[in-house]
Amino acid sequence: MSGVGNPDDVRRLTSLDRLLQTDPHLRVLDDLQLPLSAAQITRLRDRWGVETADWVASLGELQRKASEKLGPPGPGQSHWVVTARALQQSSDAYSAAYKANRFPGGATIIDVCCGIGADAIALRQRGPLLAIDADPLIARMAAYNLQTGDHLQTAYPAQVVAGLAERVLSVSEDRRQPFFLHIDPDRRPGDRRATDPRRYQPALEDVLRWFSCCDGGVVKLAPAATVPLSLPLRYHREWISLGGSVRQQLLWIGKLAGAEPPYRSATTLDAQYCHVTFTASPQQSGLPEATAPLRWVIDLDPAIRAAGLSVAFARQHGWFGLCGPQGFFTTDSREVPSPLAKAYEVVWSGPADVKTLKRVAAERGRLLLEIKVRGTEHDPDDLRRRLRSKRTVGGQPATLLVGRGGGRVFAAIADPAPPRHPTSSNIRSGDASRRP
Repeated sequence: MSGVGNPDDVRRLTSLDRLLQTDPHLRVLDDLQLPLSAAQITRLRDRWGVETADWVASLGELQRKASEKLGPPGPGQSHWVVTARALQQSSDAYSAAYKANRFPGGATIIDVCCGIGADAIALRQRGPLLAIDADPLIARMAAYNLQTGDHLQTAYPAQVVAGLAERVLSVSEDRRQPFFLHIDPDRRPGDRRATDPRRYQPALEDVLRWFSCCDGGVVKLAPAATVPLSLPLRYHREWISLGGSVRQQLLWIGKLAGAEPPYRSATTLDAQYCHVTFTASPQQSGLPEATAPLRWVIDLDPAIRAAGLSVAFARQHGWFGLCGPQGFFTTDSREVPSPLAKAYEVVWSGPADVKTLKRVAAERGRLLLEIKVRGTEHDPDDLRRRLRSKRTVGGQPATLLVGRGGGRVFAAIADPAPPRHPTSSNIRSGDASRRP
């Protein structure tokens, strides 16, 4: 996080202000032809000066990525104001909407370390919002983006303030109405990714103190972050995935906590803003092991794995393990009742020998495009290169699964079953309860 008063940031803020005051809708970006040529950059610098022209060039190059992550800008605005680093650290639109939906409607929300406003845009659909960031440049971008993203008629009033996060304490003391916190600490202090929340800026222990004066909220953590077993507040940990990767770990606190430890949750989202959640207590034993793949091999959603709920999920569905919680699972039953797991029907299984695999793939007419490895040192890219064969070109796309069973390495050529998609925006998968 940049320090307040940093000369470089002051210049960048001044040049950004000049751009937004002169061209508030950033129409200049509509005329850019990407990738930018040297001649275009020269013309931009002649018109705007070096600092402002650099903003124009950077914003033009980032618009596609920004729209993919934040969603399309709303009517009246046509562009997002972002930097590459801030965009990388921001929530995607689906995760932001999912989190915001947990906050009670109409409640005042304070978004601390708001970044470029990705979460704030969703949160202001739930209640009046105060967004705070210590970096004046980032706060200026958030203020603009809250206008850009203000395309829903249900939006509540929002204010963006540049200042230290401690401002939350002074603001909260003056409030008589209940309020909730959303906090996204900087996980890259000094430009190095930190998984220990004690190294975040602000640190987790400081963040937790702020919750003593509010009704609850959520802290966004890195997926691999560890949390002390004993916290002075009611809390619940949740991991959320989207598109096959874990996006965030969430520490829900106070009235938003839900089930308390040892229970934790894993949630998968989709591009239709639907989700499915599994809630259980982590288990590391009690699952029967298979010595080889059965008819179906199951690969769990990464949110299940990150939450440590693999065994609990597999036991609930009656599956067998293949090399413990971090391996594949297997069953003779076709039914895979959740989008939190993907099923593969085994066509052939045997040793993970490249020569044998090439022969079998050719005999079965399978083109091994997708390769998944669990519990072994095999490199999927290396396997894909070594398995290339003219004999399988044009074959039916299939998946190669490499893992362990009965102490031995196995390979399975399998056909993926059609994926199941979340069909509800408010039903848990792990129990029968609904979101509050």
